[in-house]
Amino acid sequence: MRPLFVVVVCGVALGVCQSSAIAQTKGSGGYVARLVPEMCGSAPCNVSGISFTRGQIRLFKLKQSHLVYNTFIGRVALQQVVPPQKGLQATISATLSYGPDPNNTCPQANSQVVVSPWATSTLTCSPPAFGFDMPCLGELHLTALTPPACQGVAVIVDNLSAEVYETGFVGDPNHKIAGDGLAVGGLSPDCSSGGVGCP
Repeated sequence: MRPLFVVVVCGVALGVCQSSAIAQTKGSGGYVARLVPEMCGSAPCNVSGISFTRGQIRLFKLKQSHLVYNTFIGRVALQQVVPPQKGLQATISATLSYGPDPNNTCPQANSQVVVSPWATSTLTCSPPAFGFDMPCLGELHLTALTPPACQGVAVIVDNLSAEVYETGFVGDPNHKIAGDGLAVGGLSPDCSSGGVGCP
């Protein structure tokens, strides 16, 4: 299960209180996930050979009440993208669990739904001053605003999953560049002394 991201806080870490006097006084904690190359076996899945050295998604501290008016929730970035690209596209899916509604006005109250995509981004790739490696950056926006009737309802967002694709190929596994995960560096063998992994 992916790490937990909760929209409002009260009482416990990253949870929400429903008292009208104190609801929405604090936002969620921020959320950061690393992006790694999408692999198919031991080779990258992307048929165009697009690669990058590091990447991440970063979600801001949020208040449910803000999400009634503003879809901007964070940023996505890939560094040292080769070969050069004009742009890329990212999507984030999530599971939303809505809490109780004491006013009985929110149709989503006491429900859980998987939203895919929950947020999207169009990344712009900027030519580097030197060399060929370029950064690609984009803003993450929700695909839909929170209904005003639900602005006082607690929402837990978990099972976040991010994907980055070539522009125009969202959802196509052959053009998927990145997903969320961790990259663990290995050791280069010392082949001069017959190291393990040498031919």
